Amino acid sequence: MDQTVHRAADTAAPSWAVDNPYLGILAPRFFEQSAQADWSDLARRVVRMFTTVERRHVSETEALALADQLHALVHDGAFMPNSPVMMNSEHDSGINLFACHVLAPPVDAQSMEIAGKIHDGCGGIGYDLTSVADPVAMTRFIETQTAQRNPTRKRKAHSAVTLHVDHPMVTRFIDMSSALEITHTNVELDAAFLSRWNARTPRPSPSGPISANRSTATAARRSHSVSTNP
Repeated sequence: MDQTVHRAADTAAPSWAVDNPYLGILAPRFFEQSAQADWSDLARRVVRMFTTVERRHVSETEALALADQLHALVHDGAFMPNSPVMMNSEHDSGINLFACHVLAPPVDAQSMEIAGKIHDGCGGIGYDLTSVADPVAMTRFIETQTAQRNPTRKRKAHSAVTLHVDHPMVTRFIDMSSALEITHTNVELDAAFLSRWNARTPRPSPSGPISANRSTATAARRSHSVSTNP
């Protein structure tokens, strides 16, 4: 029997869920039926999912002791698992515990089926398209396939695609990004690119002393990855 069901703390909503103006934003990320969100049940159901997994690896006594600690952390708001755990713990299936997944570029129907299962479980997917001959067509394919199944999902799926700056189609890839709705695009920069950038001869900008390209390069030095979505 799941001993985490009979906790006194479950009978009342956690203090962080009382008069919290952000609950309207959080509810669709934590509850499939957000209009009937039961915040008092949130910690218990997360612990139930956690304990089911822990029992595979540790003794029952240790699993329940860890469950007690997790329950206190979630109920107090000191620790909140990712949103797939929050939403999927609403059911017994435990379809997905992870928010982010990295997959090889989808080249066949089986690849898209795997991606579909991850998205159905509220997970997001990242693809590196640098090895793909036509990353523009591949990105549009990912966008279309994801969008087709989104109407039936409990939470809308998104993907991210990355392309190295030296790819011959990087300019078209960047130009395409503004037309996408659910796929985020990134350009990967490396030390060689930044060295070339730093060694360039600055050219006057027609729009003022600081050009958009210069601003992009400044951001790239910090992260080595530039998102091309607006």
